[in-house]
Amino acid sequence: MKKLLPVFLFLTVWLSAFGYDFHADGIYYNIIDDNQVEVTYPQSNPYFGNVTIPSSVTYNNVTYSVTSISSAAFYGSYGLISVTIPNSVTSIGTYAFSGCSGLTSVTIPKSVTSISYGAFYDCSGLTSIIVAADNSYYDSRNNCNAIIETATNSLIAGCMNTVIPNSVTSIGSFAFKGCSGLTSVTIPDGVTTIYESAFAYCDKLVTLSIPSSVISIEIEVFYGCENLAVINCNATTPPAIHKYTFGKYDATLYVPANSVGLYQSSDYWKNFFIMPIQEDGLEYSLADRNVDYLNGRIYNENGLEIRLYDASGRLVTYSDGDIDMSNCPNGIYIVTDNKGGSLKIVHRR
Repeated sequence: MKKLLPVFLFLTVWLSAFGYDFHADGIYYNIIDDNQVEVTYPQSNPYFGNVTIPSSVTYNNVTYSVTSISSAAFYGSYGLISVTIPNSVTSIGTYAFSGCSGLTSVTIPKSVTSISYGAFYDCSGLTSIIVAADNSYYDSRNNCNAIIETATNSLIAGCMNTVIPNSVTSIGSFAFKGCSGLTSVTIPDGVTTIYESAFAYCDKLVTLSIPSSVISIEIEVFYGCENLAVINCNATTPPAIHKYTFGKYDATLYVPANSVGLYQSSDYWKNFFIMPIQEDGLEYSLADRNVDYLNGRIYNENGLEIRLYDASGRLVTYSDGDIDMSNCPNGIYIVTDNKGGSLKIVHRR
């Protein structure tokens, strides 16, 4: 099993070995050739505040075009608020913005033709991702708040506000890793593969829906999702998973009624508490089942036990009747029942 700590130690040693050729206006550069440079990791303090990367920079009377952001260039820059990437940049390296928890939005210009895996992983505050409309390699179709590789229809980077488009066929490695603001995710029909660590350490994720099209979920995809409570999986044949696809197996897994036996005998899936999906669908809003929220109270008229979770994924309370939230702090909550339903509410006292 892969561990986060060795990766962190590797990056720490790796970055300590980095040098730079020069710096200007608070940005550090390596010279690539006679007329190009890349933005690189600073050797003192990480980047912070609002950073505007220029399209060109002059050093020793030579003007260079800024064409790339190197691997881990902004790694751990938790004080970074915003970054402006110029149209001269064509590539963004592995872990380029990893750990930039203060970064709330990013715009990918039309010039970018290569984005390596994990470029925005652990950017826990990221709420907006936009790709320029005239970029030929990547897009943010349907205002989805994500980066999609156009040629492959693979979603390679997302955030807490991402709505995965129906045209996506795979979720790339590290796409949502460390997205701690993500509380629920619905993966659309058409997705066949979810790659390594795609949703790892989304520690507020409570509900998850997997469509019938998924055939493979790789290692550590949902590892570290400690508060995952409900999984709705509509695949009649259990998708291939790894021992460490999930870090724990205490969620309730809802599967097609005719496939319960297959899941109960399938490696790793069998470790969940398995229930059949109701005949009326994979997932439904509890509002459709006479469970709703009004004026600080959850009204439950469906006769089923409901569970109330806060935005951190912690169980607040459960009841087969109404729930009074008058003493609960303001915020976002998730309500689930034992038949796969869920309801997201915004509580205001």
